[in-house]
Amino acid sequence: MSRRAPAAAAAAALVSVLAPWPAGAHAIGGTYQLPVPVWLYLGGAAAAVAASFVVISLASRTTPGPPAYPTRTVPVGFATTARIGLRVLGMAWWYGAIAAGILVGDISPLPAVLLWVGIWVGLPILAVLAGNPWPSLSPFRATFAGLAWIASRAGVDRIDLGLRYPPRLARWPAVALLAAGVWGELILPGGDVAGTVAALMVGYTLLTLAGMLAFGQVAWLRHAELFEVELGWFGRIGPLARRSRRADVCAGCEEGCNPQRCVDCPECAVAAEDGERRPELRPWIVGLTEAGRPGWSDVAFILLALAGVTYDGMRETRAGTFLFDVVYPPVSSLLGAASATTFLLVDTLRLGAVLVGFVAAFVSVALVTRALSARPLQPLGPSHRSLRPYAAADRRRLRDRPLPDARDPGHRVAAVAAGEPAHGPRAATSMPSPSASSGTSA
Repeated sequence: MSRRAPAAAAAAALVSVLAPWPAGAHAIGGTYQLPVPVWLYLGGAAAAVAASFVVISLASRTTPGPPAYPTRTVPVGFATTARIGLRVLGMAWWYGAIAAGILVGDISPLPAVLLWVGIWVGLPILAVLAGNPWPSLSPFRATFAGLAWIASRAGVDRIDLGLRYPPRLARWPAVALLAAGVWGELILPGGDVAGTVAALMVGYTLLTLAGMLAFGQVAWLRHAELFEVELGWFGRIGPLARRSRRADVCAGCEEGCNPQRCVDCPECAVAAEDGERRPELRPWIVGLTEAGRPGWSDVAFILLALAGVTYDGMRETRAGTFLFDVVYPPVSSLLGAASATTFLLVDTLRLGAVLVGFVAAFVSVALVTRALSARPLQPLGPSHRSLRPYAAADRRRLRDRPLPDARDPGHRVAAVAAGEPAHGPRAATSMPSPSASSGTSA
């Protein structure tokens, strides 16, 4: 084979990306062809990601201590009205989509629009642009509160079983539910059919309420509720924050938030009552500086979300076609060329390949970053270990040298500068104090 073959292959791949092939995007009822070249589509996405890193690096350049940025408190009356309105809207939105899917049937696209467009796509965009609405919009919070109110009227103080949520699970249930949601939107046949959408929403509602009844509202929502976790991350980019009014609201918080400065804490956001957190406005993106240390489940959740969005946009492009040509032949040879299972498995494997690519990129960047920071930074200050041998030598020199006259003013100045008592290390123990010689106490 000629040495030019690898170069020709690389050039062909580059031309296939830079050529003005249309970019595809997901839409209800079909695929919308974005009328821009793929290179412009990918370049714009890369520029947006790069710009976000620049903004967050500039926003996080603060002095040691809690992040400092300007805020403005939202008026109480407006916040209360908005909270009640969002609560009613969330109940009507969620259960209205279920009712439309069951009663109207498959002739209506409304359930798919309300779920896949309104909630799945629209709410993350709204959270970034205006702030996270889900704490007030969530139909599961309102439903659980209604069930608790009915139980209290019947004399029952607590409706959940009080089971302890396994700490090792972390937010892996939310990761699994996100994977199921991405698969249902992009791969499941008939995923935009009204009856299918209604069945998915009913199943998710029952699962969420069952988890809340078993482990409690706080534990399940902060760990396993898909939209609570997803919109919580997106909401940190937006300009709306929710700050705890009192430190005791954070008592026992397992997220390790600062009780004196609790902003958008995932646990306190669920555990706090309506009046225990104050909504306030802040600059965009700076809310990411308030995020605590994420766990591996948080990393997996974010990588999966990125992989799902990327697969949605690339599956109709040349890159998606390339993955199809790679995966389809071996799968079709096993399951049949025209089998529906074949295409389901091929699409699932393509989605998995994109996820593996994101994981590989994350691991590579993490390893490079760790390698670059392998040599720890040397902190400054008198307590640093590199200064301790010199300090010890000074102490030995002061201890072993002949004791000068304690009445010498020059000695006193040198002793004070060296951090020793004014009468020297020995004089402090050998010379009696005035109070001891006089027999009186100060």
